[in-house]
Amino acid sequence: MNRRLAISLCLLTVALFSCSSGDTAPASEQEPQVPIVEAKESTSPIEPPTVPPEPTPEPPPPSVAVEITDEAKQTYLAMLLIQIDAEFLMEAAERTKSGDLEGFEQFGSLIVIAALIKGVDESLPEISPPPNLNTQWADALSVHEQAKSLLARWFNDEMNSSDVTSELGPLLMAIDASLLQAEEIIAAEYGLDPEELSSERDRILESLPEVFMPTPTPSQ
Repeated sequence: MNRRLAISLCLLTVALFSCSSGDTAPASEQEPQVPIVEAKESTSPIEPPTVPPEPTPEPPPPSVAVEITDEAKQTYLAMLLIQIDAEFLMEAAERTKSGDLEGFEQFGSLIVIAALIKGVDESLPEISPPPNLNTQWADALSVHEQAKSLLARWFNDEMNSSDVTSELGPLLMAIDASLLQAEEIIAAEYGLDPEELSSERDRILESLPEVFMPTPTPSQ
């Protein structure tokens, strides 16, 4: 009960009891004290009733996250792998360009990236994106095919590391934008936090350069 309603009820109670006391028949001259006694007795009901405190509203129950479907989960993870493959390729190209990656290590890095891209290729037939992720999935597939083409052309000496970094830059921006959109869609659909999804993805991506760290040579 809010304060305004409580005051209104108190005023209404006072008004009702005031009307009832006004209906009392006038006393005769021989009994002058009767109205005084009745007035004293009628004073107690006029006091405003005790208004119970307004109950504190209970907070709404926390929203329960709906379990994410296998289709949405597989689609998102495949998109993340596509981004990881592209990041690997960019890291290899940048380190090759700077001279930090060369010879057998550079060749081995390209073989590893090719195997990762092939793994994504083999998983594609098993992925059925939900309708609300169709656009983002199509964009991710485009990035995947273009990154695969860049790797093949670089491996076959049809382009150098500088060419790879130049053409791969826009692709990395495209796949990142697609994943951000997918995270917002998944979060809205299944009651998740998009910032947590994005933060976890950033943490994974930040650890990628460690893959290309040189293997320490054991001391003699």
